[in-house]
Amino acid sequence: MLDKVEDYVNEAIEKKCNVTIERMKKEEAQASGVEGSFWEKYPDVVDVYVVKADDGTVYSKELCGGPHVENTADIKGTFKIKTEEASSAGIRRVKGVLE
Repeated sequence: MLDKVEDYVNEAIEKKCNVTIERMKKEEAQASGVEGSFWEKYPDVVDVYVVKADDGTVYSKELCGGPHVENTADIKGTFKIKTEEASSAGIRRVKGVLE
């Protein structure tokens, strides 16, 4: 299963996806399926980071401090998962590196 996550991330890197920020109401973000934790800690208007390929594929749509690239082409290397652990009930957390 972890190899499928690695493949998914590496596919997004290879496609040179644009990374954009969309500002929206928190309720709208939640209703649209944006990924995030601790929703109660966010303000009424949130920044949603979107990783989207030219073919329309959305690889990620989430709340957070955000990725620090404007395009996945800026990411050098291959994503590799190093650890996987429980984060909370039914939620797994992976930590990865670029090799």
